[in-house]
Order: sequence, then C-alpha cells, then structure tokens
Amino acid sequence: RVGMAAIYDESGARYEAHRDNERLSEDRWINYRALTAIVYVSSPGQFEREEDGGQLRCHVGAEASDQRGSTAKRTLDYPPRGGTAVFFDARRLLHEIRVRLTTGTEADL
Repeated sequence: RVGMAAIYDESGARYEAHRDNERLSEDRWINYRALTAIVYVSSPGQFEREEDGGQLRCHVGAEASDQRGSTAKRTLDYPPRGGTAVFFDARRLLHEIRVRLTTGTEADL
C-alpha cells in the first residue's frame, strides 16, 4: 500500500497511539513506509479552537517498546487546520489523533 486517506466525519473519531511502521525483527519491518506525511484539507473555520479536538499528538523520543507515550521526552500537538502539513519518520515517531469533539467532515491525505 503506497498511501492512505482517513476521513474523520463524526464526533468521537480518533486513532490510538501507534507508529506507522514497526520492526518485526532485526532486518524486517511491517511495511516499506519510511516517511509519513499528513496534509489537512479541512474547510476554513473548522478546528479553530483547541477544544474542537482532533489534534495530531506526537510523543517525541518515546522508547521503541513504548506504545502509550509514557517515555516520551516531550509531547507536541498539531491542530487539524486546513493547509497544514506534517512530515515525520514513520519508523520512530509514536503518534495519535486525539478525540474529535466537533462534527463536520475533515480528511487527512
């Protein structure tokens, strides 16, 4: 699979903490993804307030065995505002999409 599109169209939608590519053994990975690119194409005016939810939360520096973010050196949140792009290492960065608290349609491509 080369790409993925996710559409969050209901209140309460989210993604649990995960990495987009994890090591199966010393020389094998789940997939070929090395870089993740998230581009938000939501409409202007959506997700203007932090309480709208839907933020990309990055658990920077989390240990490879950590699946919850408890060992992260810092946590960064990015709001899902249209026109925003975020790029990161698919094999290292533990990340999640926080609970969406508003209704409407948003697509991450």
